[in-house]
Amino acid sequence: MVATENNRTRRRGMVGHRGLEARTFGYAGRLPVVHPAQTWVELSAMAPRFGRLSVDDLVVIADAVLHTWPEMAADLAAQVHSRTGGRGVRNLRLALPLIRTGSASAMESRARLRFVASGLPAPELNQDGFDNEGIWLGRVDMLWRKQRVIVEYEGDQHRTDRLQWQRDIERVRRLEAAGWKVIR
Repeated sequence: MVATENNRTRRRGMVGHRGLEARTFGYAGRLPVVHPAQTWVELSAMAPRFGRLSVDDLVVIADAVLHTWPEMAADLAAQVHSRTGGRGVRNLRLALPLIRTGSASAMESRARLRFVASGLPAPELNQDGFDNEGIWLGRVDMLWRKQRVIVEYEGDQHRTDRLQWQRDIERVRRLEAAGWKVIR
């Protein structure tokens, strides 16, 4: 991204943008980076030739932003509300009420969106599970407390890391013994 008066960088596999002076940016090490909320909005407006992001894609990205910076929810909302029109704004407005703090992975976000779209209530995300005496049993991906249902989304590392696999099995056994229905 360059200042408006400069020419955009044009290289194969790269999309140059102008308007750096209108962006809030900071530094990741010595690399200047645009504010994550502004980047999210700009991703929504990607030209169709690069693949327009779906509402679900925008939710996944915003959930990831909130996983790292939970305090940024207001910034994401402000960015959406400051837009009066333009490419991608409709999808941003649809995505905004669906974003949540607490999702630890893209696939957790996608699974949550599927559950809600299917008519299930929204789960609590990455919460601690306890038995009836209040003893901690483990952290879980998605929790429906009232129904005593837990969904665990297990990425490949849960299968390929033997120690992780054993810990997962033991945690599920503790949760089930305490009356939770665990769906993996």
